[in-house]
Amino acid sequence: MRANKHTASCHRPVLTEESAESTNSSFIQPLSAHFYEKEIPPFVEKQLETLYQSIYCSVARIRLYEPVNDLMTFIATAGSEIKILILFRINGEVVKVVNQQVRFSKDDLSYFSHQIFAKYATINRIDFYALDCSIDSSAFGFLYQQVPEVEENVIVLPANTEKYLQMLSSKTRNGIIKSIKKTISTYPSYCFDVFEHDQITLDHIKILARLADLRMEFKHRCSYFRPGAIETLARLAQTHGYLSIITINGEICAANLCFIVGTRHFGHVIAHDPCYNAYSLGLQINLQTIMYGISRGAKEFWMMGGGAQEKSRFQAHSVVLNSIFIYRSKKSALRHWPTYIRIEKKKTAFLMKKALVETSLQENLTGQVATRLLHCFRLGRKALQQMKHATITSIAKI
Repeated sequence: MRANKHTASCHRPVLTEESAESTNSSFIQPLSAHFYEKEIPPFVEKQLETLYQSIYCSVARIRLYEPVNDLMTFIATAGSEIKILILFRINGEVVKVVNQQVRFSKDDLSYFSHQIFAKYATINRIDFYALDCSIDSSAFGFLYQQVPEVEENVIVLPANTEKYLQMLSSKTRNGIIKSIKKTISTYPSYCFDVFEHDQITLDHIKILARLADLRMEFKHRCSYFRPGAIETLARLAQTHGYLSIITINGEICAANLCFIVGTRHFGHVIAHDPCYNAYSLGLQINLQTIMYGISRGAKEFWMMGGGAQEKSRFQAHSVVLNSIFIYRSKKSALRHWPTYIRIEKKKTAFLMKKALVETSLQENLTGQVATRLLHCFRLGRKALQQMKHATITSIAKI
């Protein structure tokens, strides 16, 4: 991983007329706010990763996926220590926060909002995407909306692989071990290997993408690799990633691309050749990758969203990340009524689906009806995906 030589101590924020001091109940020392207009100071790259340990909030990833020339930097310090570090951009009357899939306290959000609304008189709304944060207090200083945005499956890992294997149910553990032995018996050339950082080549990522596409075609779904995505993934993998693979007869038949930030490992793309479905290669590479992560000092493994029931077999628990919209005032919310209504609709839809899922667990007629409704919803979604896949395939043949 590339480390920036600059640190907060050798490039400390300079107090300006826009700097403000405030006492926040979550911190012992008063906080001082600092703004950098359309600038990401050199020390920020390392500090972001140290503070938040999220690949989705790393300068390396942000630079690859969006323009950075218009990004602002906000820093709150207590003495010489950085407590809050936020990258954002201004779109008209709205501040769009770039930090995502990170943990903030409601006090962090309150302090940042006060500073933004005090500094920028024309800003009426602040948007946060997919935060590990929940505002459940009517005492919060601003009108806000909060809606579940992303569901992640996270494993809190023990200190060693032996303890992790003990965490798994005997059925899961023995089943995967049996699959590995079965595969080795049938294919003696079976091998598990890992490539890190600059050992990962563009060809590796192309093979991973091909396996992912084969898997999607098997399910009659569209590829989720957009043009240019493979090259971008390769660049990020070479600075922050590792690629675990299973080879048979020298050919990669399963692969799992992960990213490391601090002690958190983030699964990003996992795929295997459907020809080997009988050998459960997906389960095999998941387990071996997690164990490799533990050997590299991982304390958390993020398995991405979806498939919560299957991922719970690896002791992953669901973490719901919320998008939060903060308004300067009720008048500001009225100015942005289309957004306000859209968020309320989204929140209502989420709550209705959640209630339906919970009702489906009941062992009565109501539960049976809810189960059938959920089944119809999933079938409809699958049909739409298959139609999209068929349309794209037909266009590609023209």
